Amino acid sequence: MPRPRADQQGPSAQERLEAAFWGLLAERPYADLTVAALSAHARVNHNTFYYYFANIDDMAEQLFERNLLPDLPRRVLGTFSTRSPGQEDTTDWPVEVSADVRAHFARAVLFARSGSVTLTDILKRSLTSLWLEAAGVDAARLSPGQRDQLEFVFGGLVAVLAVPGDEVTPDRLAELMGSPLGHGLLTSLRAIAQGA
Repeated sequence: MPRPRADQQGPSAQERLEAAFWGLLAERPYADLTVAALSAHARVNHNTFYYYFANIDDMAEQLFERNLLPDLPRRVLGTFSTRSPGQEDTTDWPVEVSADVRAHFARAVLFARSGSVTLTDILKRSLTSLWLEAAGVDAARLSPGQRDQLEFVFGGLVAVLAVPGDEVTPDRLAELMGSPLGHGLLTSLRAIAQGA
């Protein structure tokens, strides 16, 4: 397939497709997104979509991977690997969370609230992988019990993001992690990081 034209002023075709994805996902269920709708919204030929993405699921996976902040596990789950047992667990969100961080977080909430098993699976898998990488843990070396714990922690975080109605913000998630439940989750994550 030939490369899309690049002689146009303004955002590239790929950037317009990405903006269309996030915009339409905010307006309608993931199951209602089509290549035709995304292409029309982005003002590109539908073949241009296939130049960049194999299908809508591939697009969702790629865009979410690009949306993730590398330091998200540290920000939300604290610096789990540097504390000794008994030391207080705290999250380290700055008092003022940047607009960029809030935008990334809002996109994660879109995935969680999409009603799509595909998107919630991408979200949970991505958060788990990011945490494993940040903690220096090899997933292949985890015991079945440790895998169950990670499934519980990250499945629970995704479920919190998915609750309709109330606005879920980075600050609110950090507050949850500072609660007794959050302390228990952080203790479990620290034990996995130190024992794997």
